[in-house]
Amino acid sequence: MKIYGKGENNPNWKGGKVVVKCANCGKEIYRMPCHIKKHIRLFCNMTCYSEWRKQNLKGEANSFYGKHHSKETKEKISSINKARNYSGENNPNYGNHYSKETRQRISETHKGLLAGDKNPAWKGGRTSLSLAIRNSVTYDLWRKAVFHKDKWQCQDCGQIGRKLHVHHLYSFAHLLDDFNIVSKRQAFKIKELWDINNGITLCKKCHKARHKIMGKYKRKKKTNVN
Repeated sequence: MKIYGKGENNPNWKGGKVVVKCANCGKEIYRMPCHIKKHIRLFCNMTCYSEWRKQNLKGEANSFYGKHHSKETKEKISSINKARNYSGENNPNYGNHYSKETRQRISETHKGLLAGDKNPAWKGGRTSLSLAIRNSVTYDLWRKAVFHKDKWQCQDCGQIGRKLHVHHLYSFAHLLDDFNIVSKRQAFKIKELWDINNGITLCKKCHKARHKIMGKYKRKKKTNVN
């Protein structure tokens, strides 16, 4: 059995790597001739490749601009992805974890992107106010008063004790909107917000079911309005 040497000592030697420039930053990089022949542009790393795509494949420059997948194509892609079953151990990244440095870099990249009024679900800071009220001592006392009124029993299925929730018959969000509540101090003065008859004790399962029904009603109402 013949043992060939490496590099120039190998009879299949074709010159080795060639110096080319990164299509994004212009840095000199080494690539094999076969790679140069195969790719129109070469990049020193994925960061440069990503930056180049952001700058050069936006809007009309993107070959898919203005186009959309047909319903049949979407269904085909969906069925293929489902058949692949990438859950659990079938996922190639199963068991792998980002390093602390990578997690920090991802965190810094995403900071502020969907914060505040940049988030499509932004409602003028109402969420932070809602949480502040719900985490207050006054709200905790109101919850306990509702539990006591209902004798710590789910009013839908009859479960006693364990994980119980308080459900607002007239939603908490609507109360904040109707009374134009913009601060905790203002909220504590609104009697309707602390009416124990507006609260009802439910178990976790029944509470989820109620909100599911409410969600369907809201979507139906929105469709009828439109």
